[in-house]
Amino acid sequence: MENGGEMIKKTKGRQKREIKRIEYKKNCQIALTKRKDGLLKKANEIKSLCDAGVDLIIYSSSGKVYYYGDSSLKTIKMTLSNKQQPQGSNQFLGYIMEKMYRMDM
Repeated sequence: MENGGEMIKKTKGRQKREIKRIEYKKNCQIALTKRKDGLLKKANEIKSLCDAGVDLIIYSSSGKVYYYGDSSLKTIKMTLSNKQQPQGSNQFLGYIMEKMYRMDM
């Protein structure tokens, strides 16, 4: 539609959404279910475009673990335990390593 030579948009178009924590556990699980495939698709895209090794581990709030990657978890464990980690990441890395050692994959 035109108004004096200018086009008038009928919709707002694609809007940027604010990222904030989802408070309700059920809604959080629904969001993960909807977005998990998109994350896996992006990981595969990065792997293909950049010729990079990609390993993606997702821990859900319900305790489920989702894994996508080239490497076996055994290889990832060895790599993480042998690398020098940046200061401040040790607590999180310890948490991840503990979870990985408990998994039977």
